[in-house]
Amino acid sequence: MRRVIITGADGFLGTALTKKLNDQGIKVTAIVYDKKIKRYDESDLFEFVECDMSRYASLYQLLTGDFDVFFHLAWAGVSGELYRSYQKQIDNIKGTCDALSLAAKIKCKRFVFTASSHQFSSIIKNGNIKQVSSIYGLAKTTAQHMCELMSESLDIEFNSVFFTNVFGVGDYSSRSTNSIIKALLDGNPPKLIEGQHKHDWIYVDDAIEGMLAVCNKGVSGKSYYIGNRKLKTFREIITQVRDTLDPEIDLLFGEYKDDTFIDYTKFDLEALYNDTGFEAKCEFEESIRKTAEWVRTLESNKFKYL
Repeated sequence: MRRVIITGADGFLGTALTKKLNDQGIKVTAIVYDKKIKRYDESDLFEFVECDMSRYASLYQLLTGDFDVFFHLAWAGVSGELYRSYQKQIDNIKGTCDALSLAAKIKCKRFVFTASSHQFSSIIKNGNIKQVSSIYGLAKTTAQHMCELMSESLDIEFNSVFFTNVFGVGDYSSRSTNSIIKALLDGNPPKLIEGQHKHDWIYVDDAIEGMLAVCNKGVSGKSYYIGNRKLKTFREIITQVRDTLDPEIDLLFGEYKDDTFIDYTKFDLEALYNDTGFEAKCEFEESIRKTAEWVRTLESNKFKYL
């Protein structure tokens, strides 16, 4: 790769991906919704284009030169009221299709779409497991399937990638990974779900390496889970996090009630390894310690949302 485009380049993964590509000498055109959000050192290897998803179709005249890969990370409404808004999620579907059309027009060789683990949510009701989804999850699935079909007629290679829990340095959010680590750092026993279901945490460096493996060796048309090939339960992972940071703190499993879980049987944990040879390599305890040091730098109880 010599030159790529990243939408949502101002988010956690987008920032990490941009920095990794810049380190490899690859130029990034970062499409962001607000230029005021900048998490990069000055460099000739990236340029900012301020544009929200509703105007992607208009970018064709602005993007000149040869591009290799288009990473589409942007998505509005991943939490809160917009998570349940069909209007906003339909806008996201259209914006994603516009992004793919734009990628084809500027002759990108490959389009990589970030899907979501919310597409694989299940719930236990009356002792039975039922597959459920949210408006957000359904919108991600719809965008993915539409892009799969469009890519064939547009003659562009297409892949979707998804994760469950990416954590690490650079995450300003108050997602559960950061919130649990912060509670442990503060000496507060976190209230947790029962934790008997399979779960996965992957450090951001591994997540980015997985995305690059898809670009370099992935089979066009396939969806890849980027995470660990062997899973633990939520209880096992959080116990390991606790033991790394403060073994004396109690873990209050079962205090937080949530019957939903990600059904890992619905996708292939081995596909990325089989096709590209990628597997997560970051040592977990060291990754937790680095993340804990990062979380200490964030303003107390006021994690910043992007």
